[in-house]
Amino acid sequence: MRISTTTGAAMILVLLAGAVPPAEGASRLEREGTIGISAYGSYGWVTGQSRYGLDFNTGFGLGLTLRYVTSPHWAVGLNFQQQNFGSNSDAIPAGETGALDQFTFTDILFNLYYYRERKSDVSQYMVLGGGFYRPEVKYTDGTTSFPGENLILQGGLGVELFIRETFALDLSGQAYGIFGDGYSTQRKSDPDFVSDGSFSVVLAGQVGILFYILK
Repeated sequence: MRISTTTGAAMILVLLAGAVPPAEGASRLEREGTIGISAYGSYGWVTGQSRYGLDFNTGFGLGLTLRYVTSPHWAVGLNFQQQNFGSNSDAIPAGETGALDQFTFTDILFNLYYYRERKSDVSQYMVLGGGFYRPEVKYTDGTTSFPGENLILQGGLGVELFIRETFALDLSGQAYGIFGDGYSTQRKSDPDFVSDGSFSVVLAGQVGILFYILK
């Protein structure tokens, strides 16, 4: 049986098409509208020239982040966090009878995420954020004061290590800039003790579990 040139060429094209694998589809984690939820623990250190940075040092915290994918490389989110720090000072705030015991801040941050590659099981990202925090200062006599809400800024680097299709271990290092004078203080050895500034820095390591709700 003779096969025409046209028919033979068509058969070759069909075979070649079958041999070429289809183009890789976009990762479901890159789809606009995908939502990620992460719960994490943190360990932080505060330093700086406000009362918070001068009178406190390290402590643990807990947080929750929500992420909304807007494109293959970008996502926006919200961060809710409570971070604690122990006292390293004998400062006694004016009007208080107890010494400093613990500094805690609770924040809400609006985040912008940039991802290098979302199709990998190891997805690296950079995050920037800004929002507000509410400070609490506890004293050894059991009382608590609230110096007043103020601005907080965030910058960090992280990685999502996927252990299943939609679950990942979320590891990150964060830096926070917190504004606020804190509180007026007195010291037994120096009644005129005052702060040198109104800005402190918090450095924190965070470990969390991240779950993506796929569409």
